[in-house]
Amino acid sequence: RALVEAHVWNTFFTNDSSTHLLTALNLELSQTISAALRFGSMDLLGNDIVYIEHLLVNFRPTYELLEQYLLAYCQAAQIHLDKPAAIVVDWLSRIVTASRSPIVHG
Repeated sequence: RALVEAHVWNTFFTNDSSTHLLTALNLELSQTISAALRFGSMDLLGNDIVYIEHLLVNFRPTYELLEQYLLAYCQAAQIHLDKPAAIVVDWLSRIVTASRSPIVHG
């Protein structure tokens, strides 16, 4: 988790993006993923960015920031997580792919 979150921070600093929500987003997303894994199914988290938006409603990230964040988190997970975490990487990849669909938020 620390490697993934550090990678996300580095991505946002490199791109001069806003980082004021990163701590909250990292904590909320990692806790949510952990809970889904404890229950044994990533499907409990839904398969689209709209669900994640509702999950993080207290933090009020813009759709664009959330999309950038999830992409950075997915890339970091692909780099730093091993095969046992493939279920998480696959779920993140589906979310990122769905977020780029014109039907989702356009």
